[in-house]
Amino acid sequence: ARRIGRGWLKRPRPDWDRVRTVVMTRAIYTQCQMYPEFSEALLATGDKKIVDVSQYDYFWGLGRDLRGENQYGKMLMAVREKISSP
Repeated sequence: ARRIGRGWLKRPRPDWDRVRTVVMTRAIYTQCQMYPEFSEALLATGDKKIVDVSQYDYFWGLGRDLRGENQYGKMLMAVREKISSP
């Protein structure tokens, strides 16, 4: 999907850097609503910190030197908090 989405015919939207966390958070939240097993797995992590240890992605993960932003982990923890509250 990434390869197709980044093809030469399609360019990411101009404001993608500004809206990507909102778009991805909504996608994960929608996934939790559609697939209860996903939300159960997310809730099963309890209050533990979720970390994406991607070697190559310093925005969504931690990167090779573990100094990345871990936005994917933060996003999962935010969705976990939202679906756990009544």
